[in-house]
Amino acid sequence: MKYLILPLTALVLACNGDKETDSAESAFVPTEGSWSPDDSSYVSDGCNIASNPIFSIAAVDAIVYTLALTSDTTGTLAIADGEPFDCTLSDMTMTCSTTLTNEVDTYNDSDGNPVVDENGETVDPDATITSEGVIAVTFSDAETGTYVATITGTCEGADCDPVQESLGANGNPCTSEISGDFVME
Repeated sequence: MKYLILPLTALVLACNGDKETDSAESAFVPTEGSWSPDDSSYVSDGCNIASNPIFSIAAVDAIVYTLALTSDTTGTLAIADGEPFDCTLSDMTMTCSTTLTNEVDTYNDSDGNPVVDENGETVDPDATITSEGVIAVTFSDAETGTYVATITGTCEGADCDPVQESLGANGNPCTSEISGDFVME
């Protein structure tokens, strides 16, 4: 009898066959819609952007971004009145970037007063600032994650030194980094 059990077991296993299973896992996709930073803090601030009220922690955490996916691997992250960030999604990480260029039209002296010429006219400095922003979001699930935003400012022009000094920026280029939670509204 024990000689028969071994071949019968092998026969049962062989005839059982593979059960058809859906082994293809669907790719992670975050929920489209309104997202906000939360519990943010500056990791570093070489560009001194925290001194600007629009980049205070309260202001940053009040921003509402709209996440829109254009495919399984691309999308945009936009605020109401701003240029959208172009995004790529890989696994559970979304990386978004944008570049803004601004010609500086005035700057302040060390006392905080606008710099003027001998006629009392505001000086229009020879300085153009390019800001590159990158937001990297690591999702915990489709509606929560953490983010790190890196802003790099580069100044070009003859008046960059006094302009950057008036802004409190450290270096050219300068870098500021802020991080926190990123949550679905």
